[in-house]
Amino acid sequence: MASGMLLRVVHPRVNAHKLLVASCLRNFPVRSTPAIATTTSTAILPHRQSSSEAAHHDYSRMWTLERIVAASMLPIIPATIAITSPVLDYTLALLLTVHSHWSLENVIHDYVRPRLYGEIVPRVATAILYFFSAMILGGLCYFNYTDVGLGNAVRMIWKL
Repeated sequence: MASGMLLRVVHPRVNAHKLLVASCLRNFPVRSTPAIATTTSTAILPHRQSSSEAAHHDYSRMWTLERIVAASMLPIIPATIAITSPVLDYTLALLLTVHSHWSLENVIHDYVRPRLYGEIVPRVATAILYFFSAMILGGLCYFNYTDVGLGNAVRMIWKL
């Protein structure tokens, strides 16, 4: 209360209702209730692996390999465009396919879980992914073998 009097003396423009509200709020009991009620849903729980499933996957090595592939794409993409070489064209085709396959496989693993969709749907989604990844790799290799290659194709598009 003394601080309110001091404020009124120092700053005469302070309204009395502000001081009244401040003194009332000081005496108001504070509750420790959470602002948001927390609930647990099976849809947001992390995927728990069985010991046999965990034995087949070493995610730290896979993460490292994914980063190596992504980092190796940085010099290969401009080199493939700048230099006409079938080796670079096939390397780029392989890296693009593997990179996109692993990314989509992670999406399937994260969002099409057996806990939510049963055992069959994730396996079918993974099989479809493997089919399309093989078709994409085959199509890119066929394009490199029978046509101008990926690097020359990009150069031809840029000339338009």
